[in-house]
Amino acid sequence: MSYSWTDIAIHVLLIPIYQIISTLRHEGAHALTAMAYGFPIITFKVLPHRFEGNFYWGRVSWLPTDKDRSLIYMMPYIVNLLFIAVGVLLTKLVEWSSFHIYAVAMILLVISPAIDMVYNFGKYLFCRRGDFAQILL
Repeated sequence: MSYSWTDIAIHVLLIPIYQIISTLRHEGAHALTAMAYGFPIITFKVLPHRFEGNFYWGRVSWLPTDKDRSLIYMMPYIVNLLFIAVGVLLTKLVEWSSFHIYAVAMILLVISPAIDMVYNFGKYLFCRRGDFAQILL
């Protein structure tokens, strides 16, 4: 499989689209888990925005209850681990004929979930905010 700098540039230019897809995966995991618990979804956003003075890549909110919500906060990271495992498995099992198909698969299945996990854990370590803060504090 061969590729050029132009091929790489195409995927660099697609980063905003990859970001929206990744945010949809992350917030969707929260939302689907909350709905599985029977919580109505109040807000579902996958575009960057500010809320209460803080920057968010995306956000989902549901009606609060007294039930334990740990799984709702953890689900994006469980999904991320599954995506990474599938992506790594595909690199071993598939002979990629197209650089672009390979790049999209690796970005969405491996790189993006890994960045999501590092970003959100860093947000917890340095700011005490985000999903990990909801679980660990």
